[in-house]
Amino acid sequence: MPSDHHGGSVEAARNPLSRSGGALGLLFRLACLALFAWSSTAVSAAGPVAAETETLYREGHTLIDGYTGNGADLRHAYEIFSAIAAEDPRSPYALVGVGRVIYKAGYISGDNYHEASLEKAKALFTEAVSIDPEFFDAYYYGAYPHIYSGDHGTARRLIDKAQALRPDSVEVHLAYGALAKAMGNDNEVVRRAELALAKSRNMKHQVDAHTLLKGAYKRQRRFDLVEREYLELLRLQPESPWAMINYSDFLRWHVKDYDRAIQYGERSLAVMDFGMGHRVLGKAYYEKGKQLLWGEKRQRESRHFFQKAIEHMPGNADAYYGLGTAYYHTAHADKSEEDIVMAEQVLMRAIELKPGHPQATSLLARVRKVIGALESR
Repeated sequence: MPSDHHGGSVEAARNPLSRSGGALGLLFRLACLALFAWSSTAVSAAGPVAAETETLYREGHTLIDGYTGNGADLRHAYEIFSAIAAEDPRSPYALVGVGRVIYKAGYISGDNYHEASLEKAKALFTEAVSIDPEFFDAYYYGAYPHIYSGDHGTARRLIDKAQALRPDSVEVHLAYGALAKAMGNDNEVVRRAELALAKSRNMKHQVDAHTLLKGAYKRQRRFDLVEREYLELLRLQPESPWAMINYSDFLRWHVKDYDRAIQYGERSLAVMDFGMGHRVLGKAYYEKGKQLLWGEKRQRESRHFFQKAIEHMPGNADAYYGLGTAYYHTAHADKSEEDIVMAEQVLMRAIELKPGHPQATSLLARVRKVIGALESR
C-alpha cells in the first residue's frame, strides 16, 4: 500500500475502517469535525513556520508514508497534526496532514475510496491553498483525491501548479504518473516513473515509482517486467506484508508456482493478519490442491492443501468440493469407510455454501450410493 497511489493487483484490501474495530471510523469522524472547526476560525494567511511545526509535520507524513493498514499509525498521525492545529487552527500544515489522514482512512481497495473521505479531504486541501497559495504540498497531495474521484481536470491543474512551484520535482513526476494511470496512458506512466527513479534514491519515491511501473507493465501484459518490479519492491520493502502478498498472488495466477505463492503468502500473514492475505493464501493452497488431485493424481497429499485452503477461505465451496473429491478417491483406494463418510460430510458443506454446486451434487450422489451399499451389507 504505497503512500498516495496503489498498485491494484490484489490491493483489494478490506476497508481499514473495519480492520480496527471501528477505531478508524471514530478517527474519520473526528477528522471531519476538525474540518468544520478549523473553517470557523478566521486567520488571514500563513505566517513563518516554526521548526517544531515542520518537525511534527514531517513525522506525521512519515507515519502515513509507511502505512500498511495498521490503524494505530493513522491515529498517531492524526494526533500529530492535531497538535499542530492546537497551536494554529488554520495551519496549512495541519490541514494538509489531516487531509491525507482522512482519505487514507476511507480506503476501500485498489484506487477506490469512500466518496465522503475524498470530498472532506478535498475541502481541507482547498482550505490550505487559500491560506498559503505557495504551499507545494497542498497542490501535490491535494491532486490525489481528485484523481481517485475521476476529476482528472482538477487533478491536472493542481499538479501543474505544483510543477510551477517545484519544476521537475520527483513528486510531480509521480503525481503525473498516477494521473496518467487513471487516464489509461501507460506509456506516460512508464515515462514518469522512470524519470522519478532517475532523479531520486529516496525509498518512498522508489517504491511509488516501481508500483506505478508494475501496474503499467501488467496492463501491457509485459509479465517479465511485472515480475522484475515485484522483486524490486520486495528488495525495497522486505518486511512489507503488501509486497509479499501481491507477489504471492502474481506467482499463483501468472507463474503457476504454487509452492512459492504459499511461501510468500505465509510470510505476509506472519507480519500482518489481514483478510486479503488469507484470501490470497487460500487461493494458492487451493490451486496446489487441484494440481495434486487432478493433475498429478496424488489424492492423499492434496487433502492437506484443500484443508489449508478452507482454513483461510472457510466460505469457499470449491475448496470443500476438492477436499470431498480427495476423500472419495482415498476411500476407494484404501477401502476406508471413514474416508467415504468424510467425503459425504465435506460435499454436503460445499452444497450448503453453494446450493446446486453441479460437481459436488453429482459426486455426493455417488458417495451416498457407496454408503448405502456399505450399510446394506
